[in-house]
Amino acid sequence: MSQVRAFGAAERGQSLVEIALTLPLLLITLLGMVDVGRAYIYTTAITNAAREAAYYAVTTGGATTTQVQQKACDETGFTSYGTSCATGVTVTCSGCPTGAGTDVTVTVTYEFSLVSGYLFKQFLGRDTLTATGVASMRSLQ
Repeated sequence: MSQVRAFGAAERGQSLVEIALTLPLLLITLLGMVDVGRAYIYTTAITNAAREAAYYAVTTGGATTTQVQQKACDETGFTSYGTSCATGVTVTCSGCPTGAGTDVTVTVTYEFSLVSGYLFKQFLGRDTLTATGVASMRSLQ
């Protein structure tokens, strides 16, 4: 009976050591998954905003750069409709104002901070990522 107790007593702290070794890796993996999910969501929103702004530019005769930029800002959903763009959002429009046969290219970029920014800054030297969406269409009006 005393040999069984001695065997169990030697492994008493094993679970604590295992948790201490694996918990940082688990947390880094979890934060990385959150950042990948956020990057996907932002890239999707930015791409859709660029597409909608380009469509607006080619379907609205004589759309100005300011109008196209506002349309892209509204379509991101990052701020209230009709307000200025969210911090970090940049919209450029080549081919604006539009005319018949004009190629319009709308580029929307958004620089966002990472949840695991401190870790990335240590390894990559930056704690932000940039999501970019580009849409090109030809005006028929």
